Amino acid sequence: MKSLLTYRHFAKVSLATTLFAMLFATAAFAAEHGYVSAIMEPDPKEKLFPVNIEQINGKEIELGPINRLPVGSNEVLVSLVFNASWGSGMAATQEQIYTKTIKLDVEKGKTYYLGAKVDTDASAQAQADGSFWTPEIVRVR
Repeated sequence: MKSLLTYRHFAKVSLATTLFAMLFATAAFAAEHGYVSAIMEPDPKEKLFPVNIEQINGKEIELGPINRLPVGSNEVLVSLVFNASWGSGMAATQEQIYTKTIKLDVEKGKTYYLGAKVDTDASAQAQADGSFWTPEIVRVR
């Protein structure tokens, strides 16, 4: 009977130790990263619009609302999300896929929200060459 009680005690201590180690490792691992996400809602007054995050440091990403980045310098490839509120003068942009890279200097534990600053009065030439928009860090938390 004593060996069964000893085994149960060992199993409880072992499980508790394993769970503590997992939690500690997860916290330490998360602390070495920052995060990137895209704004979901446009701010037409500020001419800020959503983007899709396509790649991080040249690698395709798993779809999700927030993506983890290593601390330090990173490059994020984003694509512009067409918005019907831009008006008929920007209709030529609807069928195009516009992508640009933005560089982020990531600090641990911070989340960077990306969007696009869009010139909604852009000329046909600016629409054709994609110069009517630039990716931006909209906020950091």
